[in-house]
This record gives sequence, structure tokens and C-alpha cells, in this order.
Amino acid sequence: MMMMLSPAIKETTHNVRRTLYSHRPLFPNLCIGSEASRAARAAQTARSPVFGGTCASQLDCSLNGDCVGGRCHCDAAWAAAPQCDVLAIEPMDVSTGYHNATYASWGGNVVFADGLYHLFVAQMELHCPLHNWGSNSAIIRATSTKPNGPFVYQQTIVAPFAHNPTIRQAPDGTFVLFFIGGAPSTPVNCSGNSTFSVGVSSSIAVAWASSVTGPWQQARVNFTNPSAILAGGFTNPSPHFLPNGTVVLAFQAQPPGKGWELVGIATADSFQGPYVLNSGEPVTPEAWWCVAGQDEDPFLWRSHRGWHVLMHGMCPTGVLQAHYAFSTDAIHWTTSPRETYPYLVQTTSGKAETFARVERPQLVFGKANKENGTVEDALFLFNGVCPGIDCLFQVDTPPQQRTAAAPKHPSMSYTIARPLATTKQ
Repeated sequence: MMMMLSPAIKETTHNVRRTLYSHRPLFPNLCIGSEASRAARAAQTARSPVFGGTCASQLDCSLNGDCVGGRCHCDAAWAAAPQCDVLAIEPMDVSTGYHNATYASWGGNVVFADGLYHLFVAQMELHCPLHNWGSNSAIIRATSTKPNGPFVYQQTIVAPFAHNPTIRQAPDGTFVLFFIGGAPSTPVNCSGNSTFSVGVSSSIAVAWASSVTGPWQQARVNFTNPSAILAGGFTNPSPHFLPNGTVVLAFQAQPPGKGWELVGIATADSFQGPYVLNSGEPVTPEAWWCVAGQDEDPFLWRSHRGWHVLMHGMCPTGVLQAHYAFSTDAIHWTTSPRETYPYLVQTTSGKAETFARVERPQLVFGKANKENGTVEDALFLFNGVCPGIDCLFQVDTPPQQRTAAAPKHPSMSYTIARPLATTKQ
């Protein structure tokens, strides 16, 4: 039940023919901004799916199903829409995930080791809410006997500031943790007054260990060829390993002088980098009406049909947005026009709640093929959630105004694990 790792690339073409790629180079004939790159992009556009009710290939099924007789037969976890681009989410047991009443958390994902499921998750130190993430976020490890929890805290892996973790196990068995931050910060003590804080360091870091409990070594991640659009502010990494140790990495970046959130893809010979952009273009092209950009918080994986990325959407705002994109080659991408997961969370008790923020999407899979490096059968969707409207504005009640109706701190975020459908309709 590992969320690992990927190999020699089989490209699913428009007529469902697969062509085996070699590892060296991983993406042949690619030169960012070159005539070849532009031609390849035009070819991808020409065969991009039309989001309608019929199909001619797996591309028209968002690479999450098979096209049979002009109709998509979706994988169980993706059967909530005819074109297999919306997750089929089932009611959640509220006791699962990672929920600490006095310590806010903000999403993570799971590896299986030593007979337990290990959740690596961002947790705010000193009882602070999410809006103190920039000074108080640490990465902790929690364990459970089940892949969806409930998870119990075991140890702090990286002290503040460290945020937005995602864990994988490399082909050689090494545990590899990507995150942002890694530079020491001075946490705010929220047992008194809490003050909004900004990050000390938001660049990408990687830590690795032979045991899931550590000890951990740590290094910075560098990119060798930023583009005019994916120019800086590299954050929120999500890796996918190939069997030879090559890593394909989804990340978040920004154009110069703009606060837009865009997702890019890069590749390195090893998890420590340096990383080279697969394309100078973002997964979802920028648009003038998207004042916050397009996407953030990518989660990247590869199935037997191709490449996939889940993202928290930012267009036109970051509210009620959840995006999904897919690709045959990890260079040219198609983004679904639909919201791929809801902010309304149904529970097994029959109750439902709409959260103000549902971000940091990450999946747990039921199958991992080490021979070809693909993962299949998504079982659970993990998100960081925040319930109150105050989560959107990062406000705090002044001490002199705090009452039972105006609590001490904003709503506390936590981490949920929603089950996905496992039986095809």
C-alpha cells in the first residue's frame, strides 16, 4: 500500500497505442521554447479530449478509465463523472484522519513500514492555529494500524519552520521526505496571544533516512532552468520515483513580480536534484482573470495509463476549487474543467459539513507495481481542512474582545482521510 514510484514511460496515444520510452533521456527531443517543443504542444492540443459524454480513447476518459463502445468505463475511485475526472468519495468516519483539538494540522500522506501506516503531516507548534504556519509549522510522524487512521502522534521529524510534507519510499528502500522550509524559526506561543506570521523560508527541501523513524539527513532542492513563467518561489513539491532512482517532481512556482500560483513539472537523476523543467509552461496555462493564479498543492502520480496531478485550485479564487490534470508524457497536460473533489464532507453518521478550506490533496493507493513503477486503485483522499469562515481571512480575536462567542483563536485546522469508491458502478 505504498504511494510509490515509477519507471520507463509508456505513453498512451490517442488511438490507445503505447510506446515505450527509454530512461535516458527521460523526455527526448525536448528543448524548452524550441520549435520541437512548440510542435509537440500543438500535437497534444490537437488530440486533447473534448469534455463531453462520449469517448474515442483513454484520453477522453481522463486517463482514469477505458473507452469501450464510445463510453468511458471509469475506475471505481473516479466514477463520479462520466469522463472519469471527479473522485467518487464515500462517507467518512469522523474518528479517522489526524485530528488534535489543541494542535492544528494541515495535510500529509502515508507510507507503510514495520507493520504500521506512518502519516507525515504538518502540525502547528505551541497550540497555534493554521494562520501561524509561517513560524510554527513542524513536520511530525503519526501512526495507525489502518491507512486512513485514526493516527496518533509519535515524533517531530523537522522542527519549525517546515511545512507541506509528502513522503515516499525510493526504489532502494530509502524513505524520502519532501517539504518546504527547513530553516529554524521562532514559534509564536499561542497559549497567550497569537499573531499572524509569515514563513521564514519557503524553498523546497528534502530529507532522507533508511528508517521511517530516522535519523534524517537534509538538503536543499535546486532548479537549473527556471522559465519566464515558472521563474521563482518554488514550493509545495510532490515527487514520483522511477525504478532507476530518477524523480519526476511536481511543484508550485510564480512568474516574476506576480503572486500567481502555478504548477510545473521537473525531473532529476536523483531525489537530491538538481531538477530540470520538463516544460517552461505550467500544467494549467495562466489566465488574466485568475488573480491568484491557477493551482497549488500538487500531488503527482503515474498509473499504467499515464501521469496525473491533483491540485488545490486557485482560479478565480482559492475557494471551493479542486483541480485535476492528466498527461501521457508529463510534459503536455490537460486540466479538467470540473471540480474533482467537493468541500462538502459527508460522514458515516449521516451528518455533512462544508469546510471553508479543503487543500493539500494527497492519495493513498491500494496497489504499487515495483516492476513498472505505477500505482493503481486510489483508496483514500487526504486533505488539510479548516471549518470556519475565519480560516479564509486569517483573523484573530484581540484579547480584550474574547468571549465565548468570539473564541481565543481562529478555527483549528486538521487532516481528514475520505474513503473512495472501490467497486465499479
